[in-house]
Amino acid sequence: MCAVPADPNALAQQATRAFERGDFPGAETLCRKLLPLVKNDPGVSHLLGVCLTRQGKLEEGQRRLRESLKRNPRNPVARCDLAFNLRLDDKPDEAFEALDRVLRVDPTSGQALHLKAMLCNDLGKPGEGLAFIEPVATAPDAPPATIIAYAMLSQGQSAQVKGAAMLEALLARPGLAPAARRAALYQLAALRDRLKDHPGAFDAVTQASALVQPGAVTPAQPIIDTWSAAALAAVPRAEPDASCCVLVVGMPRSGTTLTEQIIAAHPRAEGVGERSDIGHLARANPIDALDQNTLNRVGAEYIASIRARAGDQPERIVDKMPGNALHLGFVSRILPGARAVWCRRDPRDIVLSCHFQDFGDVHRYTADLEQCAQTVVEHTRLMRHWQQTLDLPIHEMVYENLVSDPEGQTRALCEFLGLDYDPACLEFHSAGRFVRTLSHAQVRRPIYKSSSARWKAYEQQLAPAIEILRDAGLIDD
Repeated sequence: MCAVPADPNALAQQATRAFERGDFPGAETLCRKLLPLVKNDPGVSHLLGVCLTRQGKLEEGQRRLRESLKRNPRNPVARCDLAFNLRLDDKPDEAFEALDRVLRVDPTSGQALHLKAMLCNDLGKPGEGLAFIEPVATAPDAPPATIIAYAMLSQGQSAQVKGAAMLEALLARPGLAPAARRAALYQLAALRDRLKDHPGAFDAVTQASALVQPGAVTPAQPIIDTWSAAALAAVPRAEPDASCCVLVVGMPRSGTTLTEQIIAAHPRAEGVGERSDIGHLARANPIDALDQNTLNRVGAEYIASIRARAGDQPERIVDKMPGNALHLGFVSRILPGARAVWCRRDPRDIVLSCHFQDFGDVHRYTADLEQCAQTVVEHTRLMRHWQQTLDLPIHEMVYENLVSDPEGQTRALCEFLGLDYDPACLEFHSAGRFVRTLSHAQVRRPIYKSSSARWKAYEQQLAPAIEILRDAGLIDD
């Protein structure tokens, strides 16, 4: 019996629905089936590029988005999506170029202005972002994205009060899209928190969380079972020397960006940002497939990838991907000589800070305080397993210790990394490096203590999460 040809229209509808519900791998698969049927239609290439970007497959995502723009160069949405990809890939100059092309045609493009403002913020220049976005953001019926960007960039109390008022007016608009409402509520919560309106801040973040698709806790036990001491003993190690590799891991909002910036400021080190390589390699090469040839190939591929970004000169290259905590067993086999830094922080502050952040389509568990607390418990359990099981050196960097004794903790970190202490490490805020994580504002200033014990202002609201953390033995009081 002959196979029935696939219906392009049906596939396109399925791909769109999968994308809209956040199933990016499923949408990617459908787009790949659809492309040859529609002769590489620019719309399908565009959707595929966005799906790849959302999964961290940045290089192919860029290629697909450029293919779409080659066939339809007047598509401003595709060009903005390309700029978003380039921002994630730490290529701000190329991202600015893409956005400027959009703005030359439409100077009021909300999406382009929003992304350009974010790039300015990444570079530690919020004032520049405000300068070009303010005329559009303060106009009647301004695009939601520009209002949200203006509020995020607002500096000083008076500007924050104005930004909060603009967000409140935006949220009162009838028919505001759910995605824009969620982003506005998260930003309003941040502004109210800075203005010490803690009840109002928590009310806003509660409304925002209700608009996040439900998440789930990743349990530690299946990973512990897969990467048990016995299982690890049966897996050989790769041969290429990976002593240049430093992996900074931890829960989101635990100090990973700060730690990366301290290391990267050392004259003999360099940072490559948040790379998704380890996760992709681990998923593509399960433990039962790790023979010597595979390990050698995968290890060499990863080292070549980070060397391509950092160059041949740095003795230590920092890959700051918090989620690599899930893959340290795999890392111990593909990267002999590598080191890991585990960033820790008062778990109550982690839960609070995560709950206040808009993580988009990732870390959905943060929208639920109890799920967030349970994720901290599972993360800690897994890290303790790695410490007890792996020969991979793991250094604990405790946030509260770092802010109370910056030089002493930085000296200990340098010693662990095999580097002489250099005062430049504590001048990271002056380096002007591109920082696109949610912690970009914190690393533009010297180490400060005001983020410690922030949870106390929200102790009552955090009560269910605190109980979970206490029952797990992660807090004493």
